[in-house]
Amino acid sequence: MAYDMVRQVTVLFGGYDYDGSFVNGETWEWNGASWTQLYPNPAPSPRFGHRMAYDVFRGVVVLFGGVATNSNSGVLNGETWEWNGTAWTRRTVSGSSPRDYHAMAYDTVRQKTVLFGGSTGGGSVGGFPNGETWELGVSCYANCDGSTVAPVLTANDFQCFLNAFASGTAYANCDGSTLPPVLTANDFQCFLNAFAAGCP
Repeated sequence: MAYDMVRQVTVLFGGYDYDGSFVNGETWEWNGASWTQLYPNPAPSPRFGHRMAYDVFRGVVVLFGGVATNSNSGVLNGETWEWNGTAWTRRTVSGSSPRDYHAMAYDTVRQKTVLFGGSTGGGSVGGFPNGETWELGVSCYANCDGSTVAPVLTANDFQCFLNAFASGTAYANCDGSTLPPVLTANDFQCFLNAFAAGCP
């Protein structure tokens, strides 16, 4: 589970069913008064032992790892998925090996999701304990649309930023301000500076 502070809902995915007989692949949200089941497609495969953290900077819940079978000796998963409140998107990124029961949290200052430890040997807590630390973060802020084909920075990124600003997502808070109003003209200037600096 993870809390989406922009939409003010708690997001739940997967886990064992109530009697432990099978692994669940449902997506639910809690708004403080009621649970709502959502039916996104595509979505992560059913799993347990995964972890989730909310990326404040990009306004998405990040899910990593878990076990995708109905067994404590099942196959470990190394997928990274992101939930934006409407759809799940699988990200193709290099990094952590498949694992479960790890710790995951978001560093708001450095704008990175931090993963530590977990089990990398079977689906049980007593598998092979791991002491690695991994980080997932934005490699280039100005690449708002996440394009990978050159040129990476285009007019589409400006439109993407405008859409983010209009919808009030955390991504548009380029200058990282915390006092209201959070989104101001300073964020536009910040984005222009980032765009001018280019991507490494």
